[in-house]
Amino acid sequence: LNADLLLRTSIFLNCLIFYQPGFVTSLLRLHVVTIGVGVLEQALSSGSEDAAGEVLGVLHGLSGHCDGQFAIAKVPSVVQTLVRSVCVLHDDANSLTACEVILVSSRVWCWLRAVRLG
Repeated sequence: LNADLLLRTSIFLNCLIFYQPGFVTSLLRLHVVTIGVGVLEQALSSGSEDAAGEVLGVLHGLSGHCDGQFAIAKVPSVVQTLVRSVCVLHDDANSLTACEVILVSSRVWCWLRAVRLG
C-alpha cells in the first residue's frame, strides 16, 4: 500500500469508529486490529506519520471497547509496534495515544495471563 492509501484507509476506519460505535464489533470480526498493526508497521517504515497517527487513532478507538481491548491484547506484535511508534514518531499526541493503547493492552494481557494461571 502506498502512503496515501494507508492514510485514507486509516481515516475511514477512524471515522467509522468515532461516528458509528456500533461498527466496532463488525470491525473486530474483520480482524481490523491485526490489519491495523500491519498498517502501522508499514506506515512507520515508510515514514508516513499522518497514516501512523490515524492508525493509532483506530487502535485507540477500539481500545475504548471491551471487545477491542481483548482483540488488541491478543495480537502478538502489538506492544512492540506501539513502542516502536513512540520512539519513531515526533508528534507528542501520537506518542501519548500509543502509550495509552499499550497500557490498555498490557493490563488486559496481564489479566488474561492471571486467569489462565489461576
